[in-house]
Amino acid sequence: MKKIKPIVFFPPVILLLAAVIMSFINKDVFGKIVNDANTWILVNFGWLFSLSGIIFLIIVVGLYFSPFGKVKIGGSKARPMLGKFEWFSITLTTGIAIGILFWATAEGVPSPTSVSLKDPITVETIVIYDLDAIVSSASGSITFSTVVESVYTAVSDLLI
Repeated sequence: MKKIKPIVFFPPVILLLAAVIMSFINKDVFGKIVNDANTWILVNFGWLFSLSGIIFLIIVVGLYFSPFGKVKIGGSKARPMLGKFEWFSITLTTGIAIGILFWATAEGVPSPTSVSLKDPITVETIVIYDLDAIVSSASGSITFSTVVESVYTAVSDLLI
């Protein structure tokens, strides 16, 4: 095992531990600090993020069409281990998995806390929030026929 470089390892660990401890001690102050930092970064460096994306895209396209685009990794006689179908399958599967992992946490967190059934259920509500979240967040009893009736009314209003 390689030796840990203290100058590289300990500052991030200390910052992480401080953030975790602060979030447990005072969640509101921690949330305000993180939101303010995020806003400051987006306001002051949003242009850099966009510009970097464009520059990297230009570099990749330029390298692809330059003589470097013909260079084979592994030498001139190297053969790919996987064919195009296998690469496509891997790319598709990982893309779907990333989407599932992201939306499994990101979508379920705000939905139950953001929907109020005191307001009428509209098409926008159903599109923005899961129907399951609407039903599960109901403070009173709600039946499937009530939901269907509300959706039917909302769609009818849009069509008329």
